[in-house]
Amino acid sequence: MMNLFIYCEGQTEESFIKYVLMERLAAKNIFVTPIIAATKRTGLRKYRGGTLPYGRMRAEIKKLCANKSFYTTTMFDYYALPQDVPGRKNPVGKTIYERAGFVESQWKQDINESNFIPNVIMHEFEGLLFSMPEKFAYVGSRPENLKIMSSIRDKFETPEHINDSASTAPSKRILAVYPEYDKVLHGIQVAFDIGFDTIMKQCRHFAEWINKLESINQ
Repeated sequence: MMNLFIYCEGQTEESFIKYVLMERLAAKNIFVTPIIAATKRTGLRKYRGGTLPYGRMRAEIKKLCANKSFYTTTMFDYYALPQDVPGRKNPVGKTIYERAGFVESQWKQDINESNFIPNVIMHEFEGLLFSMPEKFAYVGSRPENLKIMSSIRDKFETPEHINDSASTAPSKRILAVYPEYDKVLHGIQVAFDIGFDTIMKQCRHFAEWINKLESINQ
């Protein structure tokens, strides 16, 4: 049995963990507790979710790693990572996989905890949803919109290549087609409809993360 904290960016990632990822990992005797990054606290009120300055992110990860009965991994969008995350400002590598691996290795070195497994989502959670664009029928059934979503996917090698920019990231492309798109309401249902196995086949970096988690518990 393996206990796992997944330190994640927000409510969308938390919901994905609870409704899509947990069942898969539980079947492998990996029991998951999602932890949303706390972005702001004012008195007794806590505002959660979003991108943290790296110093605060690092402190929270170190605190989680102090519990040696758990492994700690992360689920943060690569394109929105703070530039002071180790390796993020000038990632080394020709491919997206090499660059992601470089950032994760630098992050691992900086945290320096044996039970820390860094992970980024290329380039953000919504990229995974392009694994099967026709499932966006859940958001809106207009045939012309589904054709646009398929054409976006067809321009890229994999869903994880849909790119690293505040204007062209996957969620921005989705909103341009479906202004009504809601990350939690629609995003999680689309992911559920696509299915875990399809996402794993389409998204190599995501699959490598899951395989790494499962291999630790073997």
